[in-house]
Order: sequence, then structure tokens, then C-alpha cells
Amino acid sequence: MAKSYEDQEGGRESSKKAHGNAIPLNLQLIAILFVLLAVGISVVAFATKELIWNYTVNRIDSQLSSQAQLIVNNVEPFSPKSEALPTDYFLQIRNNQGQILSTPLIPVLDGGAESIPKLAPSGEAGDLEFGVPTTVSSQVLEEGNANSSYKEVRADWRVLKLHWYQSGGGQSGILYIGLSLYNAQETAWMVIYYFIIVGIIIILIALIIGSLIISKTLRPLKQIETIAANIANGDLSQRVPALPESTEIGSLASSLNIMLSKIEKSFKAQKETNDQMKQFISDASHELRTPLSAIRAYAELYKMEREEGEDLEKADEIVNRIGASSARMTELVTDLLSLARLDEGRGIDLTQSVELDSLILDSVEDLMVLDPQRKVCMGTLEFLPDFVTSKDAQQAFFSCTRFVAGELPPIATYGDGTRLREVFTNLVGNIHKYTPADCPVEISLSSVQADISYEACKELASSKEPLQSFCLAMQKSLKGKGGLPYALITVSDHGPGMTPDSIGRIFERFYTFDPSRTRKKSGTGLGMAIVKAIISSHSGFICAEPTPGGGLTIITAIPATGSPLPIAASKGGAEEKGKRQN
Repeated sequence: MAKSYEDQEGGRESSKKAHGNAIPLNLQLIAILFVLLAVGISVVAFATKELIWNYTVNRIDSQLSSQAQLIVNNVEPFSPKSEALPTDYFLQIRNNQGQILSTPLIPVLDGGAESIPKLAPSGEAGDLEFGVPTTVSSQVLEEGNANSSYKEVRADWRVLKLHWYQSGGGQSGILYIGLSLYNAQETAWMVIYYFIIVGIIIILIALIIGSLIISKTLRPLKQIETIAANIANGDLSQRVPALPESTEIGSLASSLNIMLSKIEKSFKAQKETNDQMKQFISDASHELRTPLSAIRAYAELYKMEREEGEDLEKADEIVNRIGASSARMTELVTDLLSLARLDEGRGIDLTQSVELDSLILDSVEDLMVLDPQRKVCMGTLEFLPDFVTSKDAQQAFFSCTRFVAGELPPIATYGDGTRLREVFTNLVGNIHKYTPADCPVEISLSSVQADISYEACKELASSKEPLQSFCLAMQKSLKGKGGLPYALITVSDHGPGMTPDSIGRIFERFYTFDPSRTRKKSGTGLGMAIVKAIISSHSGFICAEPTPGGGLTIITAIPATGSPLPIAASKGGAEEKGKRQN
């Protein structure tokens, strides 16, 4: 039962909170403004009223005290009136036993209304202190016939109790002198009245102006609400209008735009991934169906040949073809599994220290064994001074750099040595497969610095112009003498090259330059896709560009250690630039 009661109370609290949250923000702000103004004006009115009241009462007390001696000196206990006494005061004279001797002064108001302070009955001393002005209520003697004196005749009195002495007569007693508080009370209430009038006017004006200001201030929030609704309907291109980030709403708008950009990018990447997955499944199905169909056909043919038993040599040839098809299918499945592991971030160890120059040398040796007559040059890239000031950074990479033949510099990186060896093996393997045996090749390894984070460099792999962005980052680094170290690797051949469309698709899975899928060269069409996945997992990027003069250049950048190469001297740089342009 107790738990049920607590649940009910919790439900009521939740309902109250939900009801409070249902009120629009602008109405909440206007209500808060109204409450603050009302409380503020009320506090000021009360404080002012108290200030005026205390000031007026103190003045009355001063008047009573100043008149006390005059009244005491001119008191006539048995005289009903004395011309020396003021007529707007109340005055009552008693003996020492508190018996009333006379009341010389009773102010008469408009219409004949009369009232006096409510004092102790005749014969009683009362509880008023001597010499201390005290507020007492009024006692109406005559109502009068004037409506204007209704409040005045009932107003409180300020009374001062004194001792009196009659010179020469030896008489003494108690004297009460008082002044009506009607004027003080009216003044105080008049202040309250004016504060109410002025406060209402101020509140109305403040609410009108505040509503306009709040509406203008919250207008961006309304826009955000509209944009959020459009985004909920699937329009991810919506953005919040830019506002100064020094304001809260401007900062919120900036954060929302960044978030929306990331969400849009994520959705586009997801769509591209889905499209690639569909294409991947289609291509994989096709690629796997081909060797499977061949194996099945050859198996049927082998069975027929064995049953006839006439041509055993032909049957053995069929078995060999079955083995070749199964080997091709095994290679294809292996590559597919490798890509799947790389996509999931598995099957790669990034904690090894890898000497890139050693891996490249091993790959070059493999290429020279495959093509002994091929000329392979190794060295570094040197950046000419014009590279820093060039506006087209991508074009500057080829026009403002020069290849310097020599030994590869020792550059290390943290990564997976086996996987990186696979990268260079694929690159030199493609040169062996798709370029003439007498086609020269230049391979460079350089240490550079770029003003770009490793995470941002990894994202360049999915951008349209990764080389352009990386060259701009290198330009910033060369100007500012800062940045992060990268290993820059180029593999350039001077073969037949590829069309621009083919270059843009070279890293797609199952893409081959021959669209008919008839393969003069063996391969699964997954090699360059695996290379790109490996480089991306090392927080780097890889791209393909046409080699000046014909051919294809593969450019790779991955995080590395070491210092960058210096800018070439202006004279030598200019000469080399002229040679390359010619």
C-alpha cells in the first residue's frame, strides 16, 4: 500500500513536471518577467511607503516634543481653553491618580466630526510610557455629516504622555498631547496607490517590449525547430543560419551545424557503403560463380571422359583445370576475408616498428627478379620553392618537386609489417602485370611534415581530391615550420597509363580496367582495394594520378617519424623545374 501511494505521488510529480514543460518557452520567460517586475515594484513600493511613513511619524514626534514645554508652561487644569495652546492638537489634563481634570483641546473636523485618542479611563494611569510618543487608536465622539471626514475621524493618533507642574499652585499631574496620523496615513497610502498605477503601466510596457525582444531572441530557436522538422522528414541538407558564436544561440547554431554536417556525411557514407555492399555482393557472386561453374563443367566432362576411358591425358588436363579454378576461387575467398577483416578493424597489428625503406627494397628486388631488364630508380622527392607559393597545390606536386636518385632514407613507422609488405607487393605486382617490361619505374621515399591530424589524413582516403588537401597541408607546414611527420611514398611508371575515369575507380572492389572481365592477366580485382584498406587502417591515404609524360603514379602518405627534407635551393629548383617542363 505504501509503495502504491509513493507511485501515485511520483506520478503526480511527473504529471506536474510534464505540464510545466508543455508551456512554450516564450510564455515561461514572459511569466518570469511579469513575476520579477511585480515582486520588484511591490518591494520598492513597500520600502518607499515605510520610508515615508517613518519620516512623517518622526516629524509628528518632533512636533509633539517641541510643543511639550509650551503646553506644560501654559497648562490650566480647570480652564477649558487657553489661547496660548495650538488648536490642531489633542490635549487632556489629569491628576496624578489618572482622573481627568479637563480636555482643553479637541480638534473639530469638517462637518462637526470629533475624535480623540483612546486612552485609559478616568482614574487609571494606563500603560503609556512618559516621554515616549506612542500610536493609539481613535475614539469617535461625533460622526459629523461630512463624508470627507469619515477616514480622518477614525485615523490613529500619536500621543505623548508628560508630567505637568503648576508654578505657584503646587499642583501636578499627567498631561496627554496628541496629533492625528491621518495625513501620514493618507500620504503612505497615496504612495502605494501611485506605485500600483505606475507599476501596472511599467509592467504592461515591459511585457510588450519584453515580448518583442524575447520573440526576436528566440526566433533562431524557431528556425532550429523548423529545420529539425525538415531534417526529421529526411532533408539533411538543412543548416541553421550562422550567428555570432559569442552568444549562446550562436554557439548552439554552430554546434548544430557541425553535428548536422557529420550526420549528413555519416548518412552519405552509409548510403555509399550500402551501395558498395550491394555492388560487392553482386560482383562477389559473379566472381565466385565463374570458377564454380567451371569446376562443375570440368567435373562433368571428367566424369564422361573417365567413363569412356578413351583419352586419359585429356581427363588429366581437365583435372588440372579444376585445380586452377579452385585455386582461383581460394584466392578470391582469401582476398574477400582479408577485406572483411580490414573493414572490421581486425587482422592488423599497429604496434610494430616497421622500417619502410627495407620493405620497399624487398619489393624492388622482387620486381627486378620478375623483370630483369626493367630500369628501377630509387630516391627521394625534393620540394622546390615554388611549391610553397603555388595556388594549385595538386599541380604543384608534380611541377614543383623533383626526383633525386639515391639511397632510400631510413624512415620508420608504427604499423603492421606484414600488411605494409602486402601493399608494396601489390604495387610492384601491378607494374609487372600491366606495364611493358622495358618501362622505367621511379620509387621515392621522403619524410615530410603536414599541418593535418592523423585522423583527418585517414579521412582523405574517402575524399575526391586527397592529394590536393594533403599538399595544402604541406604548404601550411612549410610556411609555418610546424605539422606532423609523414612518410611520403611515390611509385611512378611510364607505361600506357589509364583513363581519368579508370584512375578514379582503381581502388574500387572488383574493378578492372577491362570492363568485359576477360582477364589477360590473373587477379581477383581486389588487390588495390586491399591496399587502400591497409593504408587507411594506418591513418594514411593513397591515391592515383597520371604521371607527367604518360604513365601512372601511386602516391601514399602514412604517419612516420623523422624530420622533413629541406626546400631545394632557388637556383637549382628553377633549373630542375625548367627541365621537367621541357
